[in-house]
This record gives sequence, C-alpha cells and structure tokens, in this order.
Amino acid sequence: MLRSMVPLLLLGLMARCGQSAPTRQPLVTVAVVTYDRPLFLKQALLYISRQDYGNIELLVLDDSGNAAVAAHAQHITEAAGGTFYSLPFRHSIGDKRNIIAGYATGEVIVHWDDDDYFGPTRLSNQVAPILAGAQQAGEGKRTSLTLLKHGYYWVLAKQAMYKIPFDSAGAHLGSLAYHRRVYDAGVRYSNNSLAEDYKFAETAVHAGFVAQVLRNDHGDFVYVRHDNTWKFRLENYPKFVKVPAPSWFKQDIAWYELYQSVLFSPGVTQLAWLAATQQQQHPLTSQLAAGHQWYAHIAAESAAEARREEEEGEKGAKKRPPSPNR
Repeated sequence: MLRSMVPLLLLGLMARCGQSAPTRQPLVTVAVVTYDRPLFLKQALLYISRQDYGNIELLVLDDSGNAAVAAHAQHITEAAGGTFYSLPFRHSIGDKRNIIAGYATGEVIVHWDDDDYFGPTRLSNQVAPILAGAQQAGEGKRTSLTLLKHGYYWVLAKQAMYKIPFDSAGAHLGSLAYHRRVYDAGVRYSNNSLAEDYKFAETAVHAGFVAQVLRNDHGDFVYVRHDNTWKFRLENYPKFVKVPAPSWFKQDIAWYELYQSVLFSPGVTQLAWLAATQQQQHPLTSQLAAGHQWYAHIAAESAAEARREEEEGEKGAKKRPPSPNR
C-alpha cells in the first residue's frame, strides 16, 4: 500500500511546490527498411540517435542477400537499442514498409529512409500535429499524416547542396509520418518499389484522413541523390539553385565525402572498403569502422576463395586436351 501511494504523494508535493507533473511522451515507432547498404544504415541510426523526441521504438527490416551485411545490420541496430527483423529473400519496398508497420507498437509511425538526411527536430516537428490531432474529434478535422516539403538536395556526385524554393515545392513522400489508426484502418503501401509511399498517402486521404505538409525550412530533411535514386539533370530544372551548405548540415559533410569515395570507386564494394579503412587515417575512420571488425576476415576469406577458384580453373585448363582445328 505504501509503495502505491508514493507516486501520488510525489505528485501532491510537486503541485504544492508549483511544479507540474512530468508528461509522458507517446511512443513513436521509427520504421527503417534497408537492403545491402551498411554505411547508409549506420548513418541513419546516428541521425535517429540525435532526435530530440525521447520516446522512440526503433525497428529495422532488412532483406539483404549478403549474410555478412545482414549480420552487421543486426549488430548496429541492436547496439542502437532497436529491434532487427530479417527477411530471407528480396521484397518490394512497399511490402517491407507494410511488414514493418505491422510490427510497430507506437501511437505514431514514422517512415525513415536510410539514405536521406534528417535533422534532430524531425520527429518532434512531424509528430506534434499528429498527436494534437489525436485529441480532436472527427477524421475530417484532425491531422493524421504529416509530410515535409521538398527543399534541400545533397548531390553526392557533385558534393554540393541545391535548393528549391519551399513555396513552389510539393510534399516529399520520403518524409511520411502517420498515426497508427491510419494503418489500422487498412491503408497500405502498394507492393512495388516506386511511388509506394505516394499510394499510401493517396489512399489515406481518399479514406478521409487529413494530411498536413510542413515547410522544412530548418533542415529537418535533405534528399540525398546517389546512384540508387531517380535520375535527372539539375541543369534542366532552373528552380534548383546551388547554395552553400547550411550550418546544421556541415558537421556531416565529411561523412558524405567519405561515402562518395566508396560509391564512385570502380570495383570497390562496401565490404572491401570497410576492411580497407582499418588502415586509413581519415578523421571518421574509427567511427565508421566501429563494429566492422569481422569484415577484414570476411574480405580475406572471399579473396582466398576467389584465388582458389582461379587456380582450380587454371589446373583444369591445363588438363584439357587441345581443341581440334576446324
């Protein structure tokens, strides 16, 4: 009985002292789907760790065909306090997003692309209108989804920041966040890997849920263009203007420079690069290589296996009789 009364006594004391009782932040699920991108995933987990919203459930779903990459993804996810799920074969991005949303227990589910930049206030800014909407009656009035506008683009090939005016920019579906009642109502991503997020938002709006588009002026989201993203030439789009990298992005530029050296190095895989960085003296080497110790062994074993196959092939060629003249 005494133990159960302690919280009540504490709340009474706080009230007499003019202090308000601490408010509980509703649980927010951050849902990350990934495939064979250990470097991007590690950086995404860093961005999640910087969030100023405290009550987070981190879920990562991976369908990498490489067992070593999947093992690394699980290692860094669990080290970050998250829960890791692995699929035995490739799925569409939309299917993966549906699967991971099914595991979510948070009141709000936030779609988190592993290859984009998200600032430390992303969650708090996008979640607030949804939680406020949860207190309102009537689906036609309360906000159930939020998205951030297009605006900043970091182009890896150019190592440069571009910007499109926010007033002329539309919503970027890669920044989708939604109340779980949307998912519970049967709204799903389409089972493909192109515009699957657009289909989710479109279906939700047609079902009567309200979506709110936020301006993204202060760096909550930067779209990172790399080899996996849709192609277009910036010169053909006059609204895209090259701008200096904002101050809030500068601390991460070195990481993108380092990543570019891997991405655009012919014949260099992420696994081989991770092993090689053990010997490099880059200021971020120790940070990026943390948790990758076994990659050196894996790379050595792979190289040895390739040499054995080559040697066996050469021996077989020597044993074969010469081809008859035609």
